[in-house]
Amino acid sequence: MIWSSAAEFWAMGGHGAFVWGSFGVSLALMVAEPLWALARKRSALQEPLPDEFDEAPDPSEQASLSLQEPASQSMPQREPAQHHSPPPGGNP
Repeated sequence: MIWSSAAEFWAMGGHGAFVWGSFGVSLALMVAEPLWALARKRSALQEPLPDEFDEAPDPSEQASLSLQEPASQSMPQREPAQHHSPPPGGNP
């Protein structure tokens, strides 16, 4: 499309508000997203850890965990795959 003036270019044939509005919203979101991510990172680094991470583990809980059977032994074992030899005389 060829425009005879800058005003026609900005008007975009009557669709300038939609075109430039779309560009503006896209640009604003592309600038805002990294800023929001940086703000989330800073706030996460400043928050203290929950109390559950500050306490030492309870020895009685560790003892009960060590008595449990490992998951690999409680699961049924699969039979190894059986391979059949090719028929005599080549491929079928």
